Amino acid sequence: RWSLEADLAEALTDTNLKGQAKRDRLIELASAAGTEFPTVRNRAQVAEGESYLEGQNKDFASARKVFQRIAESPRADRATLAGAYTGLGDCLFQEAVDQSKGSGDPTPTLEAALENYLRVVVVYKEQQRYVPKAMFYAGRVFEFRGDEESKERAKLMYRRVMQRYGDSNWAGEARKQLGG
Repeated sequence: RWSLEADLAEALTDTNLKGQAKRDRLIELASAAGTEFPTVRNRAQVAEGESYLEGQNKDFASARKVFQRIAESPRADRATLAGAYTGLGDCLFQEAVDQSKGSGDPTPTLEAALENYLRVVVVYKEQQRYVPKAMFYAGRVFEFRGDEESKERAKLMYRRVMQRYGDSNWAGEARKQLGG
């Protein structure tokens, strides 16, 4: 297990490993962990899902499948679940944005995205890697709804990100959303 943990840490911090090569390495590590080391496998899969959302050619459908599988895993640890639910929120939010540009009703998808983000904020509040982002994007979902009550909720979420996570990149993003 510790060898796989070390290999995963190396894959996650190797700045030369990008795109498909990074994804292939993460898939290889998840496969090597298999059912014997499910927490290592799930962490590698969260990183795989996140890799689909990087760069210019994002693949939300593939990422969503990975995150959904992890969220349904009975052996995922709290950090992994926080990552999976944040990723699901990202995928669903993008799907809602796409639906709003077409003829579909984005409301159910927006609500599902919001539920995933708020689950991270409330249930996994100790997961500092994911909570600021989830809180920020919960604000974005509220803002996207467009009604006055939701806009006020968005401002509240942005202010909370700035208060609680002032040193994070997400606090800077929240500040931009508030016009400051």
